[in-house]
Amino acid sequence: MRSTDHGWKPGGYAIVEIDELTVGAWSPDSKPGGPVTQVHVEIKLKKPLANLPMMVMRYTSPRTLKVIIEQLIRYRTEVWPDAEPINPNPPPNLQG
Repeated sequence: MRSTDHGWKPGGYAIVEIDELTVGAWSPDSKPGGPVTQVHVEIKLKKPLANLPMMVMRYTSPRTLKVIIEQLIRYRTEVWPDAEPINPNPPPNLQG
């Protein structure tokens, strides 16, 4: 079996295909309408990785999320220079 047959690459990382991506604000308060304190990115995988069908990236500070956004924009522009511009005010509940 080649190392890529099961999703793992030499060096200890996995290549996964994303089926669905959802971004939302999260509150640790169990009551509806509690204060939101984190941004969660839920990633549903096309093929479960080690029986994990979904992963969640949790951002607990604006600084960390800002770095991620800036780097994604930077590499998007580098890889796809002719892509449509990024809308700084996307519609609510946008999934992609």
